[in-house]
Amino acid sequence: MDRRKFLVVGGSGMSIALAGTVLEGCSAAEWFEIAAQLIPVVLQTVSGLVTANGGLSQSAIATLTVFSTDATTILNDVSADIKTVQTTPGIIPKIDALLAQLKTQAQALLPRFTGNNKVLGWIDAIIADVIDLAGLVPIFTSATASVSVVKMKVSLPAAKNYQVVFQHRLQVAQAL
Repeated sequence: MDRRKFLVVGGSGMSIALAGTVLEGCSAAEWFEIAAQLIPVVLQTVSGLVTANGGLSQSAIATLTVFSTDATTILNDVSADIKTVQTTPGIIPKIDALLAQLKTQAQALLPRFTGNNKVLGWIDAIIADVIDLAGLVPIFTSATASVSVVKMKVSLPAAKNYQVVFQHRLQVAQAL
């Protein structure tokens, strides 16, 4: 079995056996705290997509503005959901769905801006940030009366480096 992180949301001090592994009652809180700290950086990248790409046609700017508005709404929803996930672990699939929606919307922009490396650089940074944010959301595997078992997609040491990675992506996009 590969080394995967299994965590329990809720039910402190409990242990659960899953696939031959005993899960101690630890929390996904650190991963969600990291995600919450990264959302403002992603919001900067989303807003930069519009502000740094002047000189485009009115329809291109309108497309980017609509995307930016939608992305901001999604990220704010994710941020609000993260604040309640410790008391409502059933919200994890909603967070996953919102991030998947944002990734799909960003990817849909790519064909519209083929050949514009500056816009594509910003979009690529947003997509990479969303993929990494989604990696911080645990996999919701089951629920009982008081315990929800989740599996982490990213190790905690790797997740703690994301602030630097996200800031770097933003700086690279700004330099385009």
